Amino acid sequence: MKVKIDSFATIKHVDSGTLPQFEDVLWEWINVVDRCTRSWVWEDVPWWYNERASVGIFAGAVWRSGGIALEEFSSAKLWTASEGDAAEERYAGRCDLYFKLGKEEFSAEAKQLWPAAGKRAPNPVAEIQDSLTKALWEVRANRAEPGEQQLALVFASPIINVSFKNDLDDLIHKWTNAVQNVKCAASAWNFPGEVRSQCISRGRFYPGAALFIERAL
Repeated sequence: MKVKIDSFATIKHVDSGTLPQFEDVLWEWINVVDRCTRSWVWEDVPWWYNERASVGIFAGAVWRSGGIALEEFSSAKLWTASEGDAAEERYAGRCDLYFKLGKEEFSAEAKQLWPAAGKRAPNPVAEIQDSLTKALWEVRANRAEPGEQQLALVFASPIINVSFKNDLDDLIHKWTNAVQNVKCAASAWNFPGEVRSQCISRGRFYPGAALFIERAL
């Protein structure tokens, strides 16, 4: 199911794609992002921070949608010199996230990106797709329990130079239109109207956040 709400004030998107059971979680992720920014009186936003923080926000959405989540837990990992290498070795490591929705169980590895989204910025699809590939390779290295589904999560927060202030909404729409071409199982994004022109650091806007999910087959 695909739902969009686009206006000058709000740019939100949920596409549960081939993971229809994630629709509530994705909407809750959008709600958690909104709640954080409101609580911080629009002076701070959760997507300014690192991968670990982004995973925590998503875990909060899982809990709010009736699931359970466990972050940064120890896990036996399978090491190979490169993907497809026959040589294997087990070692102790960590998994970014485990969660359960209904009777379904998932484990996930995550990546965080801050892709440029200005007028001369490259198309973001390749960078996001590459990060999904890396996260998939990492999650496949985790020991999965029988029936557990493995996922890649990529959190992307585009950055736009303040010199493009008058074109901010157009550039956000250009970026979101482009990333609809990312090949993934599900996606969502949220660019709250209250903060996207105020969230500035080092001469750049950080107007919102996007999430892309792919499953390991």
